[in-house]
Amino acid sequence: MFADDTNVFPCTRELKALEQLMNFELKKVKVWCDINKLSINFSKTNFMIIKSRQKIDCEVNIKNVKMN
Repeated sequence: MFADDTNVFPCTRELKALEQLMNFELKKVKVWCDINKLSINFSKTNFMIIKSRQKIDCEVNIKNVKMN
């Protein structure tokens, strides 16, 4: 019923670069929310990495993506 969802779609070829880009974008979202007196419900916040089937599986350390 509410239009309060936010999506961020970064794109890069390297996992480390993706981590850095996502953290940079999340900081901007957090600042915007703070300025507009909005809060982020971290218990409902998720991320998903989408990749080609041809790519070799690589381990993703979700601790490096800083959600708070």
